[in-house]
Amino acid sequence: SMDDLERVKPGTIDNLRDWLTRYKTSDGKPENALARETPTSVSEALELINETHLRWKNLCGKGSSTVSDHGFWLDSPGCKGI
Repeated sequence: SMDDLERVKPGTIDNLRDWLTRYKTSDGKPENALARETPTSVSEALELINETHLRWKNLCGKGSSTVSDHGFWLDSPGCKGI
């Protein structure tokens, strides 16, 4: 759980939020606005993880047509073997 993570690795959640907010700023883009600081439930978190994984698979050319890939794809070693 988030509480366990914070207990075992204090500051990790704040560092993750900071990274998610600022990771594009080195390219001159504005900070991201997070929809929420934390998912509202375990099932919502799992749903977000699944959706993100499906989008990644689509970018690698291995996904289904249920999630749009907007015409983009990746050809990287990380996409091999999925």
